[in-house]
Amino acid sequence: DVMADFCCTVLNQLPPRYIRYDVDMAFYLTQTDRLDMQQRVEVAINFAIDQIAKKKELHE
Repeated sequence: DVMADFCCTVLNQLPPRYIRYDVDMAFYLTQTDRLDMQQRVEVAINFAIDQIAKKKELHE
């Protein structure tokens, strides 16, 4: 359950993108867009970790 909550929370924070292959992302995004995406992913991951930690504290 924790992993599913984590993945859903992260993905809900990010804009939808259709990427079939890694090369699609590397080819079609500018360097600025790639860096922006990487930063947004890091923020979303940290947010998800915080949310799960809060949920765990409530259940203890």
